[in-house]
Amino acid sequence: MEWQDFCTTLVLTKTAWDLLPEDLLGKELDTEELWNNFYKLYSKHIGFSYRKDSTRKEKDGERWGRRWCCSRQGFRRRKWLELEHRSRAAASETRCGCEASIRVIRSKTTNKWVCRHFNPNHNHECASPQEIRFLRSNRNVTDDVVARCESMKRAGMKNVQIIDFIALESGGHDKLPFLEKDIHNKLMRVRNAKDQHQNITDSDGMLGYIRCLARNHGEDFYCVYNADEENRLCNIMWSDGVSMRDYAVFGDVVAFNTTYRTNKYHKPLLLLVGVNNHWRTIVFGIALLLDETVDTFVWVLQMFLQGMNNWKPKVVVTDGDNAMKNAIAQVFPESKHRLCGWHLMENVANNVKDINFKRDFKEIMYRYYSKPEFLDRWHSLILAYELENNY
Repeated sequence: MEWQDFCTTLVLTKTAWDLLPEDLLGKELDTEELWNNFYKLYSKHIGFSYRKDSTRKEKDGERWGRRWCCSRQGFRRRKWLELEHRSRAAASETRCGCEASIRVIRSKTTNKWVCRHFNPNHNHECASPQEIRFLRSNRNVTDDVVARCESMKRAGMKNVQIIDFIALESGGHDKLPFLEKDIHNKLMRVRNAKDQHQNITDSDGMLGYIRCLARNHGEDFYCVYNADEENRLCNIMWSDGVSMRDYAVFGDVVAFNTTYRTNKYHKPLLLLVGVNNHWRTIVFGIALLLDETVDTFVWVLQMFLQGMNNWKPKVVVTDGDNAMKNAIAQVFPESKHRLCGWHLMENVANNVKDINFKRDFKEIMYRYYSKPEFLDRWHSLILAYELENNY
C-alpha cells in the first residue's frame, strides 16, 4: 500500500482521535521510514511530540524492530535532578509516564514492516492546533532551507531578513515549520561545523530554493535542470500548479524573451508568459539559462512542452532573436511566430525621429484591423512618408 494512500485512509479521512489499535494492527508498509513518517503525521494531527524509543537488532546489526512513543513517556532519572554543583536550575519536568506508542517489526516472509502494537491513549492534555508548530518533533530545518539561508547570507542579508523572507513565502511566521531560534541555532552549527555545508555554492542555494517551492506546492510543481561535464548547473526551468492550470486555459499564445541579466552571473532569465481573460499578464514558466544559443532555447522549449503535457501554443511572440527563432522552428513548427509589438515600437523610437510617423505607426500597431484593412493602412503610411524605397 502506498504511504500516501495509507495516511489518507487512516488519518485524513478520519479524525485522528478515532484511530483504534485494530485500525493499525497487522498493517504493512514497505520500510521503517514510512512508519516513522506516518507516526509523525499522526502525532501532528493529535497534538503531541513523538520520539524514537527502542530498537531491536539481529546479531549482525540489522534492525528488525522499532518503537516510537510520546515524548512525555517515562520519567526523568533522579540523578539528573540531584546533580551537585549545578550551574543553573534544572529544566521543568515534562515527562509524565505517558504510554502512547507504536511498535513495528520486519516480517521475515514479506520483508515488510508490520504494526504489532499501537496505544493511542495519552495521560496528559495535547496541544491545540495553534500550539502544534511549537512541538519539537514538528520543528525541522531541512538541508535545502539551510542551503538557501547560506546563499542569502553570502549576499549580505541578515538572519532576521532571511527569516522574514522565508516566512513571507510560507504565508506568515505562523506557517513556518520551525521556530526562529531553530534556524538561528542551525545556522550557527553549520557555520562552526567542518562538513559539506561549509562549501555550499550558489547553485546549491538555487536548488534549495526550488526544493522549498516544490515542498510548498506538493505534486503541483514541475522543475527540470541539467549540468555540464564538471557537474556545474547549466539551465534550470520550473513551473507551479497555478501556472500549469493557466497554460491549459490560456496557452494558445505564449510570449517570452531574455532581456533581464541582473543577477551576479549575468545569466539570462527567461519568462514564458501569456494573458488571461482579464488582460492580466500570467506566468507559465521561468528559466535561468547558461546562454542564448539555439541548443539552450531548444532544451528550454522541449522541457516546457514536457511539463505542459505536450500542448503546443498556436502563436509564439518574441523579440526577434535569431537563436530563439530557430529554436521555435524546431520545437513548435506548427506555431506561428510573431514579433513583439513593444520591441517594434522600441526600434521605431530608436531609429526614427519623425514624431508624426511614430504616432501613425503606433495607431496601426495597436488598433484592431482585419488583414486587408491593415495592409491598406500600411501601404498608405508608406506612401504618406515617401518610404517606398526605404528598407
